[in-house]
Amino acid sequence: MFELIPDSELISVLPRALIHDHFHWYNTKTHIVEFRPLSDRWTPDLKQNWSTDFGLALSRPRPDFGVRQFLVNPNHPLSRAIHNVFSPLEQNPLNLFITFNYEHSTNCEPQPLSIFLPRYKLAFVITEQGELSCLSHRGFIVDSNEDIGTLYGLHSKLVLCRPAKTGRERKLIIPIGSITPSTTGDNHPTVSVDVPSDALSVGHRVYEVDSLLGRLREATFSDSLYRLYLHALTSHQLADPLTKRTGTEEALEGLKQASSFSFQTLDSDDLALLQLLGQLTPRRSLYSRQTKTMQTVQRHTILPPTLEHHGFAAIVQKIWSYWLSIRVLYPEFQGKKGDDDDEEFLSGYRTEQQEQLTRRAAARNLFYAPLESDPPNSRGNDRDDIPQRDSMREPGSIYRESLAFGMAKLVQEWPVNLDVTAELPSNVKGWNGVEARQAMLTLDYSGVWVESSLRTVWRSLYDLCRAAKKETDQSKLTFLLGTLAYRHPDEFHIHSTLLAFATSPQFAQLAAPNSGDLNFNYGEAPTESKLRSFVASVRFEQSSEYAELDRLGWTPQRDNMFRSRYTSRQQQQINECVTALFQLRYQDHVSPSVLSSFDLLEKECLLSQLNDTLIHCHQNR
Repeated sequence: MFELIPDSELISVLPRALIHDHFHWYNTKTHIVEFRPLSDRWTPDLKQNWSTDFGLALSRPRPDFGVRQFLVNPNHPLSRAIHNVFSPLEQNPLNLFITFNYEHSTNCEPQPLSIFLPRYKLAFVITEQGELSCLSHRGFIVDSNEDIGTLYGLHSKLVLCRPAKTGRERKLIIPIGSITPSTTGDNHPTVSVDVPSDALSVGHRVYEVDSLLGRLREATFSDSLYRLYLHALTSHQLADPLTKRTGTEEALEGLKQASSFSFQTLDSDDLALLQLLGQLTPRRSLYSRQTKTMQTVQRHTILPPTLEHHGFAAIVQKIWSYWLSIRVLYPEFQGKKGDDDDEEFLSGYRTEQQEQLTRRAAARNLFYAPLESDPPNSRGNDRDDIPQRDSMREPGSIYRESLAFGMAKLVQEWPVNLDVTAELPSNVKGWNGVEARQAMLTLDYSGVWVESSLRTVWRSLYDLCRAAKKETDQSKLTFLLGTLAYRHPDEFHIHSTLLAFATSPQFAQLAAPNSGDLNFNYGEAPTESKLRSFVASVRFEQSSEYAELDRLGWTPQRDNMFRSRYTSRQQQQINECVTALFQLRYQDHVSPSVLSSFDLLEKECLLSQLNDTLIHCHQNR
C-alpha cells in the first residue's frame, strides 16, 4: 500500500528541510505522498504532515479550522525573487522554506507569504506594505539599504531595521563560518563567510548598529572577536563613516579595550580568531645569521599590505597571556604546565628576533600607521647602523618620494615626447662599461633592479623598455622606474630617457648588439701609442743577422756591425707595423698575413693582443 520514494527524485524540487528531515511515503491507492518527520516515521498523519497528490501543490492542514498551508515551488519566479534578498545568507534557494496559508472563510484569498530559513531558525513574513518583517526579531524588517557605515566589502550579511515611523534602529546578522577574504588589488577588499552546504544548522551573530556612539554592539566576547576580525579584513585607507576609524584602527582599539580582557573562558573558536588576528602582523626574520640588514617578510598572500599592522600580534599575545594566568582556576587546566596548543599559539611571533624586527618596522612606518592605534611599547628606536632605505626620516626621503611620484605620473601619462638627457653617451661612458644582457630579467619586480647599478642592468633595461607595451607593461614600468627614481635620485634624467625608449615607437627596431660585457677603457679604436705597446721584437739570437754572423764566424767587429744592422731594421719594422695597424684600427680583427713580412717582431703575441683590443673597440662602437 505504501512505497518509500527515493530522495534523488525530490532533491531538485523540494526544500532541503523536507528532504533531510523527513521520510517520504507514497500511497499507491490514494496516490498521495506524505512527508513524515524522522521522529515519527511509521505513523501516517495527513492532518499534521505535509502531503501532495502531484496534482496540487505541497500542503498540510493547520490547527486552525479551514486553513491549509501551501509550499511555494523553489523554482517559481517569486521564490527566486525572495531568494535574491536572502542569498547573502543562503546561496542555495532550496534552503529557503516559503509558504502561504489558504483560508476558505476569506473568500478564497491567499494569505501573506511566510519565509523560513530552517538552518538559521529565522522566520519572516511579507506585510501588506510589501516589507519582509522578521518574526524572530519582532518589530524589525529587512532593510533594502545594506550600507551600515562600516564593514564595507562584507557580502555575507543581512541588515534589519525598524520601520521608518518607529525610528532608525538597525541590526546586522552575519553567519558563522570560515571567513574568506579576497582582493584584486584594484578594488576594496571583499569578504565572504563560507557555510558548509550540507550543514543542517548554521549559527549566526547579531549586532546592533549604534549610530550615536558610532559602533556595532554585540552580546558576547565571541561576537566581539568575530566583529573585530571582520573590521580588520574590510579595512580601507578611508575611515568608515560609522566608526570614524579605518577597520584596522577599529580592530586594534577593540582589542585594547578592557572588554577584551573580561572573558571567563576561551573556546577553540575564540582561540582560532585570536590567532587569525595576530597573523595580520607580518612575520619577520633575518635573512641569515651573517647579516643584520636583510630580512625575510612573510605577508598574507591574499590581503593587500595596507591591512597588515605591526600591532596585532602584540596585543593578541597580551590577551593570550591573560588567559594563561586565569585558566589555572579551572579544574580541567589545573596541574597543567603547558601543552602543544600553548606552544603553537603564534609561535613564530614570540621570538626575540621577530619582536625586534617588528619594532623596527613600526618605527619606520611612523608616517603611515597612527600612533593612537599602537599597543604600549610596540614601537622601538631604529638602529643607527642599519641603512633606512624605507624610512621617511632618512635625509632627502621627501625629495626622493617626490621624484618617485613624478616618475610614476610620467609613466601613467605615457607621453611620446619627453625631456631626456642629451649627454647619454658621456653618462654611459662614465660607468667604464656595461654588462651583457641578462636574458632571465623581466619588467616584474626583482631585487636586481634595486641592488645593482645601471652599469649592470642597462642593456637589459634598454631592450625591455623599447619592447614594452602600454596595455600590458604600464603598471610594471610605473613600479620599476618609480623604484629606480627613489633609489638613485641623481640618475632621474636617465630614468626618464628609459621611459622614452618605451613610449617612442622609433626605438622598437633599434636593438643593441647582443655581445658580452663592454669595457669602455678600450675606447672605440686603439691609439697609436697603444698599438706600439703591443709590438715586441724577437731577440738578436733569433734574427737573420745573428745567423749570418754565425756563418761568417764571430769577431768583435762583425758582432758590432750585425747588431747595429739588427737594431736599425728592428726600428724600421716597428714603425712600418704600427703605421699599417693604425690604418686598420677600425676593423674588428687583423689577419696574420698583415704581419707576415715582419720577421723581427713577435707576431703571435702581437696578433693575440691586437685582435682582443680590436673586438672590444668594435663592440664599444
